[in-house]
Amino acid sequence: PFLELESEAGLRGITVWHPEQDVAAPVPYPWSVRALGPRCWLQDVTLGNSWQGADFWTHPSDGHVIRYLAGACLRRGLWVSKSDAAGWVEDVQFNPHYAHRLHASLPRPATKADFGKVIDFQREHLDAMVFGRCAEEHIFATFLYAAYDGLAFRDDGGGANARVLIHGTDTASRALVLEAAGERGLLFINAQLVPLGNWVQSAILAEPGFNGKARLFNSQVWAGPSTAVLRGGAVLLQQMNTLSGPIEIGGGSVDMQNIT
Repeated sequence: PFLELESEAGLRGITVWHPEQDVAAPVPYPWSVRALGPRCWLQDVTLGNSWQGADFWTHPSDGHVIRYLAGACLRRGLWVSKSDAAGWVEDVQFNPHYAHRLHASLPRPATKADFGKVIDFQREHLDAMVFGRCAEEHIFATFLYAAYDGLAFRDDGGGANARVLIHGTDTASRALVLEAAGERGLLFINAQLVPLGNWVQSAILAEPGFNGKARLFNSQVWAGPSTAVLRGGAVLLQQMNTLSGPIEIGGGSVDMQNIT
């Protein structure tokens, strides 16, 4: 990794820019930031063209705090796991514009004509915000544009107990992916989930191996061919407006209330 944080260390007010990375034809780089232990934090940090953004997954991340992390990550964005205490992720924004609308002091290897290439690459490859084993995760006011997996909950020796308030995934191949959850499950309030692009699958996917609980209240879905593909777990969809395709139920238990 470019920057490593010892336990209780943090970063504030910096921009990471890899001057030799061509965002129109990107190549693999190590993580830009990696937390090495508990209570690490980020605030007001921008990762302009990172191949891999912020790694709070590899090492224990109990008590992490991440506020206003922004950027245009290309392969992996923010990954969080191994947190046995409350963790906070707030005001995260990933958008390809961070790789193009640059300060005059930064090298400009990409042109406006490359902008669509960056978006396509992200929709095919980017795992943007991924959460594994988190005992009590608070996720607030997060947004991303263009990804393969927008917001994903995966199994890392266990899943997450998470409250997600005001999250937006805009134009991802798989906007919300449910693979694992903790005993208390996943709660989503006021989510916008938009599936779109050449690799699009659905706004919401509950994978066959998902055996947790996910509750979504007051959700908005638009664009793309599919609102949800639900193959596992216990999923509640309450007060949802969708302009996308059907909801396919292939397993688990599903409770749908006030869907328009």
